[in-house]
Amino acid sequence: MKGFHFETVNYLRSLCLAVIFIGCASAVTPQIATQFDFSSDTMPGARKFYFETIPGHCYTLLRSTDLTNWAPVSGYPQVANSLSIEHTFAQGTKEFFRVQHFDDQAPTVEAQYPAVNGFAVGRFADLSVELSDASGIDPSSIRLTVGPVGPLVPGAAGLTISGNTITYDSGDAALGPWGATLSATLVAADTLGHIFTHTWSFRLEPQPQTAANIFVFGSPTAQRAGQRVSGPAAALASRYPAPTGPKKANDPPPWHIDSVLADRIVITYESGGVPAFVVGQLICNLAPTKETEIFYRRVISTSNDAANLKLTVMTTDAALTDFASSGSATVSENSVVYELDGSGTLVRALAVTGTLDFPRIGYDLSGSEFKLKTDGYEAKVNGITTSSGSGMSVLKVTATDYSWWFKPRVRAGIELDWSGLKSFEAIASGQVSSSTVLDGEVLLAGVSVKRTLYDLPEASEPKTVVYLGNIGVVPVYATLGFDFLVKSKTDAKALLNFSVTYRQEASASFGISYQRGSPMDWISAFQATSPDFGGNLGLTGEFSYELSLEPKIEFLVYGLAGISAGIEPKAEVTASVSTNGGLGGKLEGSLDFVLAAAGPAFDLLNIEKELSYSIWEGEWPFIPQALVFKTQPVSKTVVPGGDVSFTCTVDSPSAPTFQWYQNGRLMPGQTSRSLFLPHVSAGHAGTYYVSAKAGNSVASSNSATLTVQSTTPENKDTDGDGIPDIYETNTGVWGSATNTG
Repeated sequence: MKGFHFETVNYLRSLCLAVIFIGCASAVTPQIATQFDFSSDTMPGARKFYFETIPGHCYTLLRSTDLTNWAPVSGYPQVANSLSIEHTFAQGTKEFFRVQHFDDQAPTVEAQYPAVNGFAVGRFADLSVELSDASGIDPSSIRLTVGPVGPLVPGAAGLTISGNTITYDSGDAALGPWGATLSATLVAADTLGHIFTHTWSFRLEPQPQTAANIFVFGSPTAQRAGQRVSGPAAALASRYPAPTGPKKANDPPPWHIDSVLADRIVITYESGGVPAFVVGQLICNLAPTKETEIFYRRVISTSNDAANLKLTVMTTDAALTDFASSGSATVSENSVVYELDGSGTLVRALAVTGTLDFPRIGYDLSGSEFKLKTDGYEAKVNGITTSSGSGMSVLKVTATDYSWWFKPRVRAGIELDWSGLKSFEAIASGQVSSSTVLDGEVLLAGVSVKRTLYDLPEASEPKTVVYLGNIGVVPVYATLGFDFLVKSKTDAKALLNFSVTYRQEASASFGISYQRGSPMDWISAFQATSPDFGGNLGLTGEFSYELSLEPKIEFLVYGLAGISAGIEPKAEVTASVSTNGGLGGKLEGSLDFVLAAAGPAFDLLNIEKELSYSIWEGEWPFIPQALVFKTQPVSKTVVPGGDVSFTCTVDSPSAPTFQWYQNGRLMPGQTSRSLFLPHVSAGHAGTYYVSAKAGNSVASSNSATLTVQSTTPENKDTDGDGIPDIYETNTGVWGSATNTG
């Protein structure tokens, strides 16, 4: 009985009936939800139960009276054409049922590298495909062809099979010539013989073309010329080939970078060891010890202070495209993530495999106090108070719990040619957690105020440095940074106090994929949980208050291109007292998303640079009088393989429970306020509604229709992230986090 659970509704209202549902099979879905429904009888003396299904999959049902002897139920096996199968049985007898899910589906791709239509793939990169199947993969069935090589069978040189993951290492032979587009085909079968064929193409890295006059600080050439390097990044120099030409018999006098300023680099040297630089020379740094020591610049002049043994190199910023006219850099086994301390010093290096796994970023403001003033604010965060204005305090808010956290994984790559940026992608995924628990008090009535309460100081902004790789001799870096604002708005016409709770998590995947000559592909997929939502208040007049946290994540390849994104929680309280003394009010919450293209490469392009929409919004009434649907599920159209959600909000005199239905048929286990359907197929099409119950009150929402397009010319996945292109640009639809590996 693998991974089985069941749920009941009004369980055993008829005491003469006992039913047990057991999930087992030759190959079982990890979880089969089953559910009684005693409220929808089709005939006297009959009862129904439902079990969860996957459209297109085959199920059988067995019956027993003693849990020993099992007999098939008439009408099964049955192929599911919706999200559940309904079985009607007679009451008054003891019966047991066993649900079997037969694996009649071929394996599917869970993750792969390179991605479909991937670019900037290293000529010596390892290929990997992770498969998923209910009954497991038959290793002897695997056949892999990569370009002209293959088909490779188990035991072939370079082919490794570990569980459901197939990896190919070409060894000392390149996958293909520079810039070639290769096709790969994987054939595999599960243990039941269902065959799977997956063919995709990807583009290899172009041959690097760099400027002739480049000096790379920290490189073997620089160290042979006398530079001394230190810190975690210094280990990168060992990856560079030794410079050509004979080595001098005696090492030159040592020198090192003393400081890096906005317009100059100061070098300290020993007597007789002043290094030589020429005007117009391009310089960059392979071995920075601080984030500020990463630079791409051009020399405009030099000044030697021989008395103090210091050389000042005056510089101006240069673009990465000034250094490289062709080439690429992407996340690979050669990439490195550097952690920085509070002063911006690189303190630790972390290895990378396929994706960048960053440390958790975000901020915890729990225990903070904020005051709105008539002409300013006061904020006490982490024991430090900042303020502006000298007017009277309008509002005081104590954040018992106030935080935002995100642990991202990032897939990234760039490709350059003679005309600049040719291809770029940056896709982040991970879990977002936000928490807002506030206690507030209006101190001055009759005032309307809106302003920023807190702006994270630049020196405190968390930042992580990434070494992506090289284009020729040029090191390519990126940074992941985090910043946020706290904003407040109040309109108080009476003195009052209030409390607010709004906690929520979301599984997120977002980013951009750009190919010159094509529109920007916006990747955005979220699965937001039902929040912990509530509060209370006491007042004598009208009042409204809103607090928003506006975090900003920025991933940027130095001097070139990147993304900035925000997943922004907001809580708002509105309330009023009527002339007869009745109190009305509600707490509203929302989770908004903003994604933008960033960096000088995109500044020069005439493209859409920002995408924004609401991930989730809802409300909680303080004094509800009846069970009423405030917002209804909305009809939607999606392409096959896309993800979709339906949701609702209700006013309720007590905590409500929910139950979703498809085409009038109960959906086992779907008892949340929101319904999420990943990877839809034709079997998901139909009408959906939700029934809500609070105490003795029951209400049903309007029906929403889900249309699954049978064919669509836009149903393609050009970025290989598992989300059809048309779906990624449909800002009215949510989705699940996609694999970025």
